[in-house]
Amino acid sequence: MTHGVEYMSGGIGSDEAQLMETVLPRWPASFEFAIKDHKGAEFAANVHVTVRDSSGVALLDNVVSGGPFMVARLDPGNYEVEAQLGNQVLKQQLRVPQGASAKATFVWPAGTDMASAGTRAVQ
Repeated sequence: MTHGVEYMSGGIGSDEAQLMETVLPRWPASFEFAIKDHKGAEFAANVHVTVRDSSGVALLDNVVSGGPFMVARLDPGNYEVEAQLGNQVLKQQLRVPQGASAKATFVWPAGTDMASAGTRAVQ
């Protein structure tokens, strides 16, 4: 938990990935991280994530995802999500609706700096 926001990350290995995919719909916000080239995609880990509310206040500030999935208990509203892998930063807007969940997927191009450990092919 940081700044009053509960979050969880993981998904390395097939059992952990299956568990994360099961819990994703139960959290208001979920994020998925991958690296893609012309051959396919691999899940990415060790992604630095920052989530800002509509006022620009960082609710999650540079937290590190321990796997290709991250979930967060965000209140309904609009957010900017920034995900950094190596020196490449991707940003997306995310709207969390009342009583439902929202998902953002971040895909970096092949060659993005990261350790190859902890990756697996995206189904």
